[in-house]
Amino acid sequence: MLYLVVIVTEGIKCVLPERIITITEDDQFSKLYEIFTCEQFNNQSVEVYVRQNKVDKWVEVSDGLNGDLKIMEVLGYNHVKFSLIESLRNIEPPSFSDAFDIMMRNARQPKLPQLHTEHTRRDLLYNEIIELLQNKKAGWRGGIHQTLGKEFVER
Repeated sequence: MLYLVVIVTEGIKCVLPERIITITEDDQFSKLYEIFTCEQFNNQSVEVYVRQNKVDKWVEVSDGLNGDLKIMEVLGYNHVKFSLIESLRNIEPPSFSDAFDIMMRNARQPKLPQLHTEHTRRDLLYNEIIELLQNKKAGWRGGIHQTLGKEFVER
């Protein structure tokens, strides 16, 4: 009879915390894995690691789930880690916008002069022209909206 400390991880994340499992040494790691996970992760690839105590390094079992638990008794190991292998299609680099791309995208967008405070009918007409240009998605690029654009709307 073997008394093993078992854990399941995925990458650096602990999926199932440590528990002590009792099993016979005649079984394979696959049986231990089924007992411990209650068949939750059957469709995922798994790597098997063992060690003697918490301070030792994990040693990979080359046979994986097909390995015999007899090596635990023979080599004196009592910790088992099942590591779920993350599928490559799920691992995508996060799509963060580059600051330069944001600046270039904003530079390409048409800009309009600022609206005037409506004190007179002329200010009202000025604002209506700007709103008309905005509705038509028209404007100026390259910072000339404050000079040339303003002069255009005022005439």
